[in-house]
Amino acid sequence: MKKRVFNILKVLPMQSRLKILKILAGWKNARDIQKRDKDIAQDYASLKARFKATHGRELNLEVPRLFNEKVQWRKLRDPNPMFALVSDKTLAKGWAEERLGENLSVPDLFVVSDPIDLPEDIATTDCMLKVTHASGRNIVIRAAECRSRTDIVLEIAWMLYRDYGHNLHEGHYQEIDRKIVAEPLLVDSEGNPPSSLRVHSFDGKPFCFQYDTADFDPIVRKATQSVSVFLTPDWELLPVTRDGMIPDDFTRPAPLLLPKVLDAAQKLSCDFDYMRVDFFLLGEELFLSELSLFPSSGFRLFEPESFAEEMGDAWTLRNVASKGGS
Repeated sequence: MKKRVFNILKVLPMQSRLKILKILAGWKNARDIQKRDKDIAQDYASLKARFKATHGRELNLEVPRLFNEKVQWRKLRDPNPMFALVSDKTLAKGWAEERLGENLSVPDLFVVSDPIDLPEDIATTDCMLKVTHASGRNIVIRAAECRSRTDIVLEIAWMLYRDYGHNLHEGHYQEIDRKIVAEPLLVDSEGNPPSSLRVHSFDGKPFCFQYDTADFDPIVRKATQSVSVFLTPDWELLPVTRDGMIPDDFTRPAPLLLPKVLDAAQKLSCDFDYMRVDFFLLGEELFLSELSLFPSSGFRLFEPESFAEEMGDAWTLRNVASKGGS
């Protein structure tokens, strides 16, 4: 439907196209809010049904134990005002720089509030377009693909106008000021994407790494010959997966930047009972990618399930006693 609407809009002036897109997005946002409010009124029946379908068990919000149960509890019962700040694609960078004493974030090429203000040469600029108020709403632009500026403006406008998080009850995204941010595409001299190193931390203490090698493109989130592994803070392979495969021949040495990764992750996550701190590794360069509070919104399984229990046991919810759980 969205593609068909975009094709129809091409015959109109750009400002008219954007006005129509905003109206359509507003209509869909209102429907999402209605669904969210209905789910709340029904004691989160839809959320609980989805959790059971995914995990094969009832969601326990009163005494959450599994990692993903605690993700659900956090979404529904922890109104931490810091969640919006560290999820904002622009403000989080300034906050992280203040905490670290240096800027490790991927630099901004530009930040605009209106899609019409995208640079005229955007289609010939190798970059990643993001919206500040959502997760995973990105556009990869490569000059070699010869996309039109019009298509790019309409696509990012739709992402900007659409709400994010209602259906998954991630309400903190509604508190974020909406903007469009562009970052340079990170590639090495041969055009390969960086490796991705995610640090799962509890109260500032790294629990494990989630490492996606360069065979897995963390920018566009598409696997070629994916090698995604979990490792201890000492870089020992864990028999854990989220993609159905545990390589038995993983021999990559620990990155030379690992001490810096651990130090940065500790400083950024120490005020949160749980945070996943994501980095890009590109040769001898380290970039802060993202600060994640609700990985996969608590709907992606760990295998084996016992690891989800270990992750849950490591997570002490700071406000759970006052909110009805333990």
